[in-house]
Amino acid sequence: MIYCACQHCGTDLEIDTNVHILNYQESKDIICPICYKIAIKVRANNTPIVNVRTT
Repeated sequence: MIYCACQHCGTDLEIDTNVHILNYQESKDIICPICYKIAIKVRANNTPIVNVRTT
């Protein structure tokens, strides 16, 4: 689980990368669900799940 804020709008994001196989990873752009811009890049072996943090 990765916690970060969008660099553009400041929305707090929670990213579940579900990394189970560490040998095969590629860079993924995480799109903010509020402003639809690239919030962060992560390394993952599948499509990360992005949620807005509500805490």
